[in-house]
Amino acid sequence: MNGALLISERVAGASGRRCDRNCSPVRTTRSMYQPGASLPHQSGTQSAREGQGETMSELREMAQELLREACLELPEHAFALRLAEGVTIEPEGQEPRFTLVLRHPEVIAKFMESSDWRSLGEAFLRGEIDIEGDMEHVYPVAEFLQARFGTALADLGGSGLRPFASDEPQVHTVGRDAEAIEYHYDQGNDAFAKILDASQNYSSACYYGHNDDLETAQKNKMARVCEKIGLGDGDRVLDIGCGWGAVLSWVTEHYDATITGVTISKAQAEYCEQRLAREGRESRAEVKICDYREIDEGRQFDRIISLGMVEHVGLSNLSAYFEKAYKLLRPGGLFALQGVSSSVSEASTEAIEFTSSYLFPDADMPYLAQYIQAASEAGFEIRDVENIREHYAWTHRAWRHNLEANEQEIIEAIGRERFRALRILYSYSTYYFLRGKCSVYQFVLWKPEGDRPADLPLRRGL
Repeated sequence: MNGALLISERVAGASGRRCDRNCSPVRTTRSMYQPGASLPHQSGTQSAREGQGETMSELREMAQELLREACLELPEHAFALRLAEGVTIEPEGQEPRFTLVLRHPEVIAKFMESSDWRSLGEAFLRGEIDIEGDMEHVYPVAEFLQARFGTALADLGGSGLRPFASDEPQVHTVGRDAEAIEYHYDQGNDAFAKILDASQNYSSACYYGHNDDLETAQKNKMARVCEKIGLGDGDRVLDIGCGWGAVLSWVTEHYDATITGVTISKAQAEYCEQRLAREGRESRAEVKICDYREIDEGRQFDRIISLGMVEHVGLSNLSAYFEKAYKLLRPGGLFALQGVSSSVSEASTEAIEFTSSYLFPDADMPYLAQYIQAASEAGFEIRDVENIREHYAWTHRAWRHNLEANEQEIIEAIGRERFRALRILYSYSTYYFLRGKCSVYQFVLWKPEGDRPADLPLRRGL
């Protein structure tokens, strides 16, 4: 649909074009604004002002009609619009969940030309639009725009942003994976300290009650994972993708075990070393800057833990990842894996390109069946699979609340563009995990040892 035309039909209700609510038809008119063109110019100062005033009036009418349609179709996600000249339009008889702030008068017409995820996301990153209020309610509205105006990728030219870029064209090489991890994780340890809980855990927590705070839920997760694989005193443990050392700290605090953590993030490794020294755990815990493909196979472990790292492996390397873990685990050993999975019906989406450019470069979310096939073909027996997707939605919500509560300090640490990118990441993750478009699974994998039974707890902890 041409963004220069106003919508010329009644609001579509459930039965089609008939409006079942008390609404009026939309007047058909042609806007003076054409996407990509400058505002109209007429000879003479007065004529120019009059022409610009007419254009602003028509753009305001476009915004009012768009607001009315969206709020009628999505009453639980009702929102207000604040136009570039400062006028705020609120839905009649509805409490807005958020305010969409338009910093430039032509933004509405641009969205009516194309509402693909990249155009919408980049407009937010550049500050052309802003969101005041609960961002979780933005995504149904974005989907409404896409259904109405299409998702043909707009030709934006130079976006003025800093997407992930690499000189290595092939994804998931050792070098490119290091660059991708640096882009997201090495933004600054101080910034993530403001976002995460005190344990610095950057994977889904496990909430046992609606009153649990983030720190309690993360402790629940670590205790749960260790219990699932029967971790005990004397065990040699490997943590693949150790992050800021949450599991290293937990294991050495609660068990007389030794643990090695590996990461390819220099910032994380530096933090881990300082943390272990501060906690007095260096004798039983160590951290190495090492790609999972390069871990020394001369030493085997009793237990392996990997939480929230497998998404960075890539589908093409998923088999190699499980084969490596199998070699590193002693016969009879157990592997606790936690990884995000895509819904089959939602795997192809325009959002993937935006996510890979600005949020999680090169990240993949395998289907559940792909996890199971790759692990089985490597030799593992799958002993337990648990879907904890709602918990990851609540975890992302807690991270977003922390992010927004520390806005100024985090912007000073990582910049406004990165702050806005994280705000998108945490809010859309909450929305999509709650709606089943993504899931996160905890797996327990066993490396068989001849005819011996698996050394597993008799029951999974609640």
